[in-house]
Amino acid sequence: MVLVESLRNAISRLNPVIPMVARDDALQQVLNLDTPLLLSANRLFQRLLVNGVPVEYQCDGETRGDFVRLIDFADVASNEWLAINQFSIKGPKHTRRPDIILFIKGLPLVLLELKNPADEHVDIWKAYDQIETYKEQIPDVFQIIGAALVSNTVVDIISASGLDKSNIGILDEDFLNEVRNLPERNLAVELPERLLENEIRARFATNVVQNNKFSEMLTNVIKRYQNRSIETAQVMEELIAMAKKFKEEAARGANAGLNTDELAFYDALADNEESVRELGDETLKRIAHELAESLRQNASVDWAVRESVRAKLRLMVKRILRKYKYPPTKQDAAVALVLEQAESLSAQWA
Repeated sequence: MVLVESLRNAISRLNPVIPMVARDDALQQVLNLDTPLLLSANRLFQRLLVNGVPVEYQCDGETRGDFVRLIDFADVASNEWLAINQFSIKGPKHTRRPDIILFIKGLPLVLLELKNPADEHVDIWKAYDQIETYKEQIPDVFQIIGAALVSNTVVDIISASGLDKSNIGILDEDFLNEVRNLPERNLAVELPERLLENEIRARFATNVVQNNKFSEMLTNVIKRYQNRSIETAQVMEELIAMAKKFKEEAARGANAGLNTDELAFYDALADNEESVRELGDETLKRIAHELAESLRQNASVDWAVRESVRAKLRLMVKRILRKYKYPPTKQDAAVALVLEQAESLSAQWA
C-alpha cells in the first residue's frame, strides 16, 4: 500500500547523485521486504527508514556502495505529508478502510482508528480490537506501520491496564503474575507480546541468531493465537514461559565468560549442531574471541557496501575457521552468518 510514484519521486529528489538503477533497486527493497515475520519486517523497514537503503552501482569501472535516503530528516517540513480518510486496502480475503492513514513521501507510517467520544457504548478497546482485526485481515500494511507504532504501544497498554509502571519488567516474576491475572484477556496477551518485542530489540539488537530465534518464537505463538489454534490462557502461559527462557538467555554470556560481541559470534558459529559436536564448546569460544577481535580491527565504517572490503573480511573469516578445523561442509554458511553478525555490530564499532 505504498504510494509508489510518490516514493519514487521522493527518492529521486533526495538522492540526485545516485544513478537511477540504484535508486530503483532501493525502491524495490522497500516494496519487497522479503521476510514473512512481522517483527523482522518492522525492524528491517525501520533500519532502511533511519539509515537509508544500501545499494551498489558501477562507477568508473568499480563497484561503489551508498545509502539511498527515504526521508529528509534534516528538513522535516520539506517532506510530503498526506493524510487519507477511508483509504481502501485489499487483503488476501478482505478489503478494509481504516479511518486515517498518514503517509510521508508515499510511505504509510501511521494508522489512526477513530471512535465517537459521545457514544457511551464505544471505548478505546473497540478501537484497539478494530486495529487487531486489521492486523489479521490486511497484515501487509503492518510490515511498515508496525515499526512506527511500536514505540508507544507498551506505554499505552500499561496505562490502560492499571498496572504500576514502576514495576514493569518482562523478566520480573511478580510482574508476570500480575499480567497473568489481568481481567482483560486481550490486554493480557498484548502486554507481554509488546514487552518481549521491545526486550528482543533492545537486548539482542546486535545478536543475529538470538534475535531471529526469539522473534520467530514470538511470531509463531502470536500467529497460532490469531488463527485461533490456541486459547488466550494458553498463549499467555507460552509468552510467560518464553519470558523465562529470555531471562536465562540474557545471563548466558556472563556464565560462559564471553562479552557481548564474542557471544554473538559464538552463536553464529554454533548455529549448526555438527560444529558443536566436532569442535566442542571451548574451541568455539576461542574462535568467537578471535573473530570478534579481528573483525573489529579490520571492519571499516562502510565495509558492508564495499565489495572489496567484504571480500577481504570473508577471506579472513575463512582462514580463522580453517585454522580451528571448523567443519568444511558448514563453512560457507558459517562465513555468511559471521559476516551478517559483523554487519550488525559494525555501527557500534565505528
